[in-house]
Amino acid sequence: KKKAKKLSKDQVLFLSGSAHACNQVCEDEQNGTPMEKRRSFSFLLMGQGGSGKTAIVQEIVLPAVDFIFPPEDPGQSSCLIVCSSWAQAQNISTLRHKAVSCHNAALMRVQSLRNREMLPGEKKSALERKLCPKKLLVLEEVSMISPALYNMLLYRFYHGRKERFEISQERLYTKTGTAFGRMPLVIHLGDFLQ
Repeated sequence: KKKAKKLSKDQVLFLSGSAHACNQVCEDEQNGTPMEKRRSFSFLLMGQGGSGKTAIVQEIVLPAVDFIFPPEDPGQSSCLIVCSSWAQAQNISTLRHKAVSCHNAALMRVQSLRNREMLPGEKKSALERKLCPKKLLVLEEVSMISPALYNMLLYRFYHGRKERFEISQERLYTKTGTAFGRMPLVIHLGDFLQ
């Protein structure tokens, strides 16, 4: 039996905003809104250690997204949690939602992070299978993800999702509305003063 916890005003505001975003994304899907007109939402959830930001994502947001957007494959999740290190992945992982490293999410080994050298090649199908069913991307400890790794995620998500989500031009991979391969919900989670 779970113990009831009182939410802070900031936590309630974040949950209200994320619930509204889920409603909008769900409405776009149910109405068959053309891909280029679908709404996407990016949140920055910051707070010092112990503020409850990780708990609110683990205990409320992840289960809610899986309930609203049932996973395409049984036993899977509609959410993907990405971290820069394994230690961070262990901190946010739950029994149902396992976080992965940036390289694991992008199906890449450690290599040059120049765009021309990050084309998916033979891993394109695997990247599509991994990324296309996702509705929520959580970037845990985002302040620890270097700009090069952040770009890697943007670029590889574009390649993994561009056909299904109709992103016609590579130059759009960083733009609002098409970032992370038109991922509808993105949460940047962290503490920039850490």
